[in-house]
Amino acid sequence: MTTLSPDEFVETASVLLNAVESYDKRVLPIGGGVGTFLASKAVVNSHGVEAYDEGTGIECSIETIAREAGEVTPVCFELNIERVYKIAPEWVGREAARQAVSSLKAKKIESGTFSIIFTQPALAALLYYTLINAVKADYVQRERSALKGKIGEEIASNLVTIHDDGLLEGGLQTWKFDGEGVPSQKTPVVEKGVLKHFLYDSYTAKKVGVESTGNAFRGGLAPYASTPVLEATNFTFTQGKKSPENLVNGIENGLVVYGVQGAHSSNPESGEFSVVATPAWKIEKGSVAYAVKGAMLAGTVFDVLKNVSALGNNTRKIGRLVAPWIRVENVKVIGRQ
Repeated sequence: MTTLSPDEFVETASVLLNAVESYDKRVLPIGGGVGTFLASKAVVNSHGVEAYDEGTGIECSIETIAREAGEVTPVCFELNIERVYKIAPEWVGREAARQAVSSLKAKKIESGTFSIIFTQPALAALLYYTLINAVKADYVQRERSALKGKIGEEIASNLVTIHDDGLLEGGLQTWKFDGEGVPSQKTPVVEKGVLKHFLYDSYTAKKVGVESTGNAFRGGLAPYASTPVLEATNFTFTQGKKSPENLVNGIENGLVVYGVQGAHSSNPESGEFSVVATPAWKIEKGSVAYAVKGAMLAGTVFDVLKNVSALGNNTRKIGRLVAPWIRVENVKVIGRQ
């Protein structure tokens, strides 16, 4: 993959751009790109650890807006990142264009309790600052996690099973070992709603007399000079059997949420969040009806997990998250003020 020719880059970018421009004349691409990377990592220390691994990746992304009769939509963004050369630039372009066009004529909605379908980008942002932090052993040991002391307890719907899978084939965070040279592994975090395990590096594991789960991470331009931090690898939900269309069916009053703003201000200690849903669309009587604006979602991530009513069959990788669409009941939505 790292030997792609300039012509292959241009061809991929052309497919991406043409998919946007041919979708609808109201759509305007405003940014995007195609890129590849080669990454290598090595750990050598005085305890006899000698480990080396390398991997490649390719990505394409695009940002779009739609314009009509003086209205301009918010920016819509789509991307595809893979560890092997199998990206889908045409899908990325068409999906970004579809989101932009369907964001026209957005309406404000009344406040209430809604069924929410979280797509992967929205779920990734929400969980990173809440659940993922809450299952890290350093947060638990500093008493900054609401999950301290809850191993073996039910914290989610029995439909929810999550593994942190550092061995996942094609995973964006898959490596043979972590930042300390500990072999990667697949760690059960939640099984059928029950909390099973926290994520550990060597330091936090030694404090409580357990084994590291291989979750030490080094980043930055000089990772060898930094202290490892605890991070999830491929935080993977076991998918369900419903298609995206079937998740929407049967919802009388709901939203499908493609992104959230403000997730970084969520509280990992309580799991509380208050985020703007954007882009998002109203669901009425089993169908997606129209785009919404100015809608906020509020609650705790633990209520979200307990109210999961269905999972889709459309698993996708976004950053550290590997998940399908997820339908959640009884989410507080703050709309028209």
